[in-house]
Amino acid sequence: MDNLKSKNIETYTTDMVKAIGSNQGGIVKKLIQEDEDRRLGKKSVINKSKKNMFFLVMGLVLFFSGCMVLFYFIFLDKGQNTAPVVPLKVGLIYTDQDVFQPVDGLTKENIAKSFFNQIKSTNVKTGGVEGVYLTESNVPISLQRFISLLKSELDQIHTSIFNERFMMGAMSKGSGSNGGNFFILLGTRSFDDVFPVMKIWERKMFRDLSLLFGVSLSPETNYLFNKDWEDGVIQNKNARILKDEAGNTVLSYVFITNRNVLITNSEMATKEIMFRLATGQVKK
Repeated sequence: MDNLKSKNIETYTTDMVKAIGSNQGGIVKKLIQEDEDRRLGKKSVINKSKKNMFFLVMGLVLFFSGCMVLFYFIFLDKGQNTAPVVPLKVGLIYTDQDVFQPVDGLTKENIAKSFFNQIKSTNVKTGGVEGVYLTESNVPISLQRFISLLKSELDQIHTSIFNERFMMGAMSKGSGSNGGNFFILLGTRSFDDVFPVMKIWERKMFRDLSLLFGVSLSPETNYLFNKDWEDGVIQNKNARILKDEAGNTVLSYVFITNRNVLITNSEMATKEIMFRLATGQVKK
């Protein structure tokens, strides 16, 4: 039986070889070639399918990643981008409370009113100091910008001897006192240069600052616009003082250090600001 099978296989193989070798084997060759082509075609299709699947998966991954990023910036990050910018602390001395007062688009008169109302409504304890920082676009304004908003005649050349950082505020008189002891604290670049500049400014200082210091303008107070300032000493520091007819201080500026000038209407405020500068108290 085994010999018979072997003969049959050999006969089939021999016949195939003969058929391929003869002219009549063209059909067989063609069939074999077509079979081979089909197998190669299937491999090519499979390879292409694998590549297409890879690109499809990667495309979907990138698409969903992009959607997640877009969702974050549109919805989750929206509140962060639109939140008001908190102004940086720029105080020259330690304060018990700081207030950032927007003045965008306000006139000089409205700025003064806003500042004065804030001081009147303070809840700082008696003797405490409240700093008020005027801001535009949520950023504290510079001294030159402040002078510009006041419509002051003090030009940029004169203001250049001051540091851009300055501070406004009041020493509280306590609740129900209807205000405080107002002050403006300036930093100077050169003590030798600041005195002549302050002398120039004092000619118009009352006009520039009277509303900020709560002075009521009336026919009875108009004389103060042209009244001469006097030399004086406040807390053992050289000062220039504008006094009313009764001898009360309306406005003064004091050279409290070689680097600082204080504009105020209160000797108590001068004493407190000098103490805080001298002791170097800085808010922790």
